[in-house]
Amino acid sequence: MSTDNNLGDLLGGSNLDDLLGGPVDVGIDIDTDDLLGEAPEPVADPLGEVEYSGDLAQDAAAELTALEQGYRDRAKQESNRFRDATDSEYWFAVCFKTRAEKEAFLAKYQLDQLGDKYLDGKKVGKVLDRR
Repeated sequence: MSTDNNLGDLLGGSNLDDLLGGPVDVGIDIDTDDLLGEAPEPVADPLGEVEYSGDLAQDAAAELTALEQGYRDRAKQESNRFRDATDSEYWFAVCFKTRAEKEAFLAKYQLDQLGDKYLDGKKVGKVLDRR
């Protein structure tokens, strides 16, 4: 047996699917695009719009100004990304007195196809827009 502490070694060389008699569906539909989030905006070349005059001092000053603006723009973009990544106010809860009430509500609005506990808000919006 290897000295690595991996799951296969801990299970005596078996993998989890073998021990459980095959793959197990845990009822979670994961969209990997949702996990990865949206791709960041491409960063423009800060020197791309510098107009060169041929004068070394003037061109160097124009490049420095463009680079400084590029850093400010990137810092603002990063600040917005950080705010969005750490914001916890992106969800809400709806409560019922019983499980049966919850299930009836989800079925009535055809939301049960999305799950029964944690629903993707964008998908809920699409379902409700169709009504």
